Amino acid sequence: MKKQRIITNVVGIVMILSAFLAIILHGWKVKYIDKQEIEGKLTVKNQSVAVGEVVDVTIKLDSNKKLNSVEFYLSYDETMLEFQPEDNKEIVGSSGLLHINEQFVKGSKKGEFHVKFKGLQEGNCVLELYDGKIEQYDSLEVASLNKEQVQITVKENQNLSDEATLKELLVYPSSLEQAFESEVTEYSMTVEKDVEQIILTCTPKDSNATVEVNQPEKLKKGLNVIVIKVTAPSGESKQYTISVTKK
Repeated sequence: MKKQRIITNVVGIVMILSAFLAIILHGWKVKYIDKQEIEGKLTVKNQSVAVGEVVDVTIKLDSNKKLNSVEFYLSYDETMLEFQPEDNKEIVGSSGLLHINEQFVKGSKKGEFHVKFKGLQEGNCVLELYDGKIEQYDSLEVASLNKEQVQITVKENQNLSDEATLKELLVYPSSLEQAFESEVTEYSMTVEKDVEQIILTCTPKDSNATVEVNQPEKLKKGLNVIVIKVTAPSGESKQYTISVTKK
């Protein structure tokens, strides 16, 4: 009975020592990473951007020891912000997700990345930096960075043009039955039976406006409708239609 009690006590002491050792080792590892003072920051100079304008997002890494490499992801709402790619191999991606990865050849205590976005639609957009990993230069030990978030407000641009008209509309072959005027939106024309498609030249008054043409791939006999949509930088739009009669 006494022998069994001694064995039980010994086992208990071994378990306590093992747990204590595990705590010391774990604490050393955490303390080592904390001691290194790795810090990642996601900042924006102006936390608001107007539709059509560009905002610069800065990602900074600071460490009191040299880093070998850094890698992380940056997510955003692609309906509100559009990534503006530059000649930067460290930042790749689109459609709401960017991958940022850099290798420091000689090691570095600092890393800085600039990501530019254009405002597309009014509202609040959250950017999140996540899955951050850094590799130490000397030991090659890998540590993780905490998530970082920043919010950008996309607001109305009072300076954007509302001009959504065409200054010129040319058709080939044949011609419009009436001379083109910017404020007139409906036109007609007639083509011979061997014509399969109309070639259009649509020039907007505002060079920053976009033009979208919707027409049949192949003209059929009788009535065909071509729709031309002009969208101003502000989002205002105007639609022109051409009724094409094929003989």
